Amino acid sequence: MKKLIIMSLLCILLVAASAQAATSFSKNSFKDFTLHTYVSDDPLGDVSFIIESKNKLVILEPQAFNKNITELNEYAAKLNKPLAAVLVSYHAGGVNHYDGEKIITKPMDGFMHSEHGQGMVSYFGKIFKGQMDLDPATYDKKIAANAKLVIDGVSYQYSPSAVPGMPGSNISINDKVLYTHFAPAAGSHVSEHLINSKASIDGALADAKMAQQGNYEIYVGSHFPGKGNKADVDFLVGYLQSLKKAAGQTSSASDIIKYMNNAYPNLENSESLNKIAASITK
Repeated sequence: MKKLIIMSLLCILLVAASAQAATSFSKNSFKDFTLHTYVSDDPLGDVSFIIESKNKLVILEPQAFNKNITELNEYAAKLNKPLAAVLVSYHAGGVNHYDGEKIITKPMDGFMHSEHGQGMVSYFGKIFKGQMDLDPATYDKKIAANAKLVIDGVSYQYSPSAVPGMPGSNISINDKVLYTHFAPAAGSHVSEHLINSKASIDGALADAKMAQQGNYEIYVGSHFPGKGNKADVDFLVGYLQSLKKAAGQTSSASDIIKYMNNAYPNLENSESLNKIAASITK
């Protein structure tokens, strides 16, 4: 359990390389809904999503920094539709500042009330000194980690993530968009906040293979860059398979780094690979 809280607290170390210098909005249109992606400029590189259906809006993964809460709400207001729900999978900050039903999974709600969850919130408060809204949220619904919601004709099928740690859920949106905590990104080593043990390699690989088998058009996640495609998922599966093989062959961090750099030369975020190699060879 100590690793769990350490993993959570390490999220504050995401630096400018993981976040944009300025916020941005983009959108992708589907038959029954439009996906609006908000990439914030906050220190954690947080990304939120607005699902716009015929008559309503849904926010997935709200913003927690005060400035970004305002910016996301102002953007949503310009869409001129009521906010029906706010869905929390991993990010529970700022929830009280949004309209609509507040919905969280039971496992994540339990985590947020646990010693580890409260420790994470307390640490964020000390580091960011009033920049974030960390007040306890009041939820209208606490649902199972494998629940299915249908809001204004759009389905949200939850499934528990296989990655150890915070008990978030992956969410399939109308079988067109798949949400996971971290979006796949070809051309970069995976985040050390996703992989911090051999067990997390297996969990992340299981999630990635699940994503690969689906007929999704876009893959989204809560941190910069926020969106990926099928090629990114294929890359992630291959990368994690190689990492699993390397970790099974040696207990040397330097050997793992050498193996992965030979298999995937010239990738960005080499510091992340160094941290991953150190954590899985402890």
